[in-house]
Amino acid sequence: MSSSADVAYIMDRVESELYLKLAGLSQIQLSNKYEPQEIRYVSIIVFQRFITEINSIFLYAYDSNSSTIIKQQQYDVGQFKSDPDKYHEAIKYFIDQILAISYQVCLHFKNYGQDFVEGKFETIQQALKLFELFELRCTGSKIFIWMKNTEKETSQNGYLTISYSNQLVILKYEQENQELEEYRKFTLNQLKKVDDVHEKFVKQLDQNEQHVKMYNIYSLIKDVTQIHDIPNSIYYLARLLVNLPKNTCQETDKMIFNLQLIQQNQQPKKYTKLKNKTIQQVISTHLAPFKDDKNLHFPMKGPHSQKCKVCQKNKNHKVHKSSFICESCHKYYKINVTLCTNKCFKQFHLNPAYYLRRSRFKSKVKIEE
Repeated sequence: MSSSADVAYIMDRVESELYLKLAGLSQIQLSNKYEPQEIRYVSIIVFQRFITEINSIFLYAYDSNSSTIIKQQQYDVGQFKSDPDKYHEAIKYFIDQILAISYQVCLHFKNYGQDFVEGKFETIQQALKLFELFELRCTGSKIFIWMKNTEKETSQNGYLTISYSNQLVILKYEQENQELEEYRKFTLNQLKKVDDVHEKFVKQLDQNEQHVKMYNIYSLIKDVTQIHDIPNSIYYLARLLVNLPKNTCQETDKMIFNLQLIQQNQQPKKYTKLKNKTIQQVISTHLAPFKDDKNLHFPMKGPHSQKCKVCQKNKNHKVHKSSFICESCHKYYKINVTLCTNKCFKQFHLNPAYYLRRSRFKSKVKIEE
């Protein structure tokens, strides 16, 4: 396999190629430009997985709001056995790359430490060095380090350690600004929320790895993109099944179905009118992001004043112009729809699929400024 940097570049390229092919098939209005390197994340979870079959450690970083994978890296466990410092350097480098594309971050590093290597290694002192790196790169941000609970819970020198779910969580806090006991209670509540999000994400990742095998995603993606140096690894290919359904507003089954049609040199759009119930179910539109309570929707000023999307759909009503769009839709899902800030804003989010569905015909409407 190519170097880690080459694999990361290839996977970014593959994801971008597939996005461009799938975006045109969606019934949802999508951004015209797909540039994942320009996205800024505010809440990130980093974790590691030990894959015994290939004796490798995978590091992942994902946005806890949208559950899209930001970065993924593979390391051979053998290189850590002879020199434990290499593990800490790898972690430092991985986090440093995440911080280079992010600002105002709340980062949780789950299951930190060399539990995959026999023998005990000092982890807390090495972990404290990550706080220094974090403060240099992200002023005003916070990092939480979760590790196996092998140490007693102590709080000193501005670092708070909390026992939670058989793990020890370390964070830095401002002693003069916080009541320690109240801060501990608040932190425990936040840790539970992060743990719940992470549990769901790992289940989804495991499920997508099974889909990689089931649908022979390696051959499918290689045929569709014509990129032949794609790593034949379920652990890399599963990233595509995690990210693309969210970025293209398509369900995983629908996305795979469309890619299979492209692979066979067929036109997916021609199959949308078939009466076969299975196909109809596969190609139906589902907007999961709008059912996510974590992303509350608020108006924000857009770049232009345009016709309200809801007004245009409501027949026998005057169409107003507005300069407002939804902040969460714009930030997390690249959906930029102009909306009136009274009833239309709420109406849109009750049934976004209806208002975002493309129409072949444009009706003439009267515009009221």
